[in-house]
Amino acid sequence: MVRRGLGSKGTKLPLLTNNFKVNVENTDGDFFQYSVALFYEDGRP
Repeated sequence: MVRRGLGSKGTKLPLLTNNFKVNVENTDGDFFQYSVALFYEDGRP
């Protein structure tokens, strides 16, 4: 996926994320990846 530049429309808002460093030594475990999509009440992205 290629990023096409910075956006210029819309309203700026504060965003808090939870990022943390992970060191993996045992690769036999389970890993999970989550994806979140936000939409307006009328269904618009």
